[in-house]
Amino acid sequence: MTEIQKQEGNILFFGHYSHLSEEEFEEGMTEVMIDRNLMYRNMIRDIYGLGSVLSRKFSLLRVSYNMFMIALTLGILSFIGVYIWVVFNSGMV
Repeated sequence: MTEIQKQEGNILFFGHYSHLSEEEFEEGMTEVMIDRNLMYRNMIRDIYGLGSVLSRKFSLLRVSYNMFMIALTLGILSFIGVYIWVVFNSGMV
């Protein structure tokens, strides 16, 4: 609560309020709703924080998706390669 009281934290951002008790959260929200400037500052910081978190998540998702596609392609190519090797070495052709 001290970060929020010093206006260094953001009561609207889940990472800052998740460790607060219900009473502390309610008190912080009441403070924010009373002071309109504080409310707008918190909303601006919340939107920025959400954007930062989403940017990092999408970056990691892009890497994960690319790694999955590379592994899938290598798996399929390996299967085809082994199948061709087995067919040619078994004398079926």
